[in-house]
Formats: sequence, structure tokens, C-alpha cells
Amino acid sequence: MGAEVITADGVMEEMEPRKEYIRELNVLVMEIISSFIKYEEYLYRKGRRDNGLTVSEAHLIEKVGAEGGRSMGEIAALLGVSAGTLSVSVARLEKKGIIVRKRCEGDKRVALCSLTRRGRAALRMHERFHARMIKNVLSALDSDTAESFGRILTAINEFLSSETWLAKRKK
Repeated sequence: MGAEVITADGVMEEMEPRKEYIRELNVLVMEIISSFIKYEEYLYRKGRRDNGLTVSEAHLIEKVGAEGGRSMGEIAALLGVSAGTLSVSVARLEKKGIIVRKRCEGDKRVALCSLTRRGRAALRMHERFHARMIKNVLSALDSDTAESFGRILTAINEFLSSETWLAKRKK
């Protein structure tokens, strides 16, 4: 027997066991996403006094990368934000001495971003932060569960990456 649920139009109906399981998984996934974001923000705020960056800024420098030379358009596409939104964020990081922008020699319409020495140091700190966060999560799992967890995350990522809307955003 399934649980009872009130539908959008206010009708009480019995939920099929499979539908109930799917609903429970949906709630769990949303809670995990929310908790992950809160966990990342909490840990990042603890270390923020070291580099003065927000989580969003750290993710931006991650997309610029240590090798740099990425165009504003490429970075905006990777982050899934507009060129205007990215421009504001990059300007803020330029003021902090984290990113430098310069015009492409071959096409003056294109602005290329690179990390400064301080930006590369902040990127290394961000990478260590993520490694520590994953180690903390994995420490709660036995090795078999950790391997299964990795396979599950890979399957979820492959599914989400194959979706039409995401493929269009990456172009």
C-alpha cells in the first residue's frame, strides 16, 4: 500500500509505491544539494579571511584556471552566466588583484583573463579546500560505499551533462 498525498488540485489520492519512492528521492536530492552548498559556504567563510573571496569568486577563478588566457565569452559559458554578469565579477576581482584582463592580439574585441600570482595562490587554496571537503565526505563511507558513491555521481553527471539545455549552454 502506498502513502496518501494531496494533489495540486486538493484531491487526496493514494500514491503508488514507485511514485512515493521517486518523491522521497527527489526530496533527498534537493536536501543534499542544499546541504552541500551550505557546507561549502560554511567552510569557505571560515577560510575567507585568508583570501577575501566569496564562493562564487572562487568558482570564477577556477574557470579562468592557472594557465589563464581564457576569453570572457568562454568563461561566461562555463559558468552559465551572461557576459554582463561576468564582467561585473571580473572587475571586482581585478580590483582585488586576483585577475587581469587584456585584449587578444589577434582580435581586439576579445578580452582574455588570466590569474595574477595572488589569483594562482587563491586557486591553489580553493583546490585544497575542495580536496579537503571531498575527503571529509569520503571519511564517512566505507571503501565499497565510496566506490559506489563515485559510480553514482559519475552516472548522475553523465546524465545531466547529456541534457539538451546543458549541451546548449556549453557551446
